[in-house]
Amino acid sequence: MRTTIIGILGVTLAAGLVLMGCETERMAPPDYMGDNDRTAVALIPAEEFEGYVLAADEFDGTLEWDDGIWTFHGQFTFRTGGYQVEDPQITVRESHPEQVEIVLSVIEPPDDAMVTQVITEIPVEATFDASREATFEVWIERRVAQGDSETTG
Repeated sequence: MRTTIIGILGVTLAAGLVLMGCETERMAPPDYMGDNDRTAVALIPAEEFEGYVLAADEFDGTLEWDDGIWTFHGQFTFRTGGYQVEDPQITVRESHPEQVEIVLSVIEPPDDAMVTQVITEIPVEATFDASREATFEVWIERRVAQGDSETTG
């Protein structure tokens, strides 16, 4: 009887892991809150190309592998002006497979800044070398701009 219960629990656990997806930890790392607001970007396996579709609040993109080169394309869509996005910071850790971390830094306008009331789209892109088997973490890191409250675009 005890062996049967343990067997049923094992099968149930294995089925749950399969349904949840074994890649979950790699594809959506946990959020981290520190001095900056850091949020994980979801990586969804693409059906139309070899790579991933990327999704987060105010961000959409792709990560596509082609002939030994990864191409990263994305776009932020903000509800107002005054935002800045720095060039992506890409770290490729040499292991097998490589572990790639992409950090997108967003600088938000100060709360008291006067900003334009227009939807603002900011594209980001980069290419880098890594194997097809590389694993990825993509983060959006937010911080507030320093300075006075001048009108910003």
